[in-house]
Amino acid sequence: MMAGKNVVDQQQLQDTAMNMVGVAAKLPVVRVDREQFLRQQFGDSPHLDHILEHGPQVVYAPESLRKKRTRLSRATPPRQRQCPSFQDFPATLW
Repeated sequence: MMAGKNVVDQQQLQDTAMNMVGVAAKLPVVRVDREQFLRQQFGDSPHLDHILEHGPQVVYAPESLRKKRTRLSRATPPRQRQCPSFQDFPATLW
């Protein structure tokens, strides 16, 4: 009986995943010049070259990046947010 339940659970997971992909595909695409963004946000850092090559997570602690992300999100007017809030993304994606 467990094998049948496992198949049903697996199918539900697949259905949910496909639904999420469909919803995400309908979201507007926001293109960001990563280098320009990082230069704007971390331009005063003496480690800018390292940040550009590897990302800010190699220089800054996760909590520091979360605080910066929160400040940036609050500074962006809601109309300009064409995607979920910056806070919805892990700091390591920067």
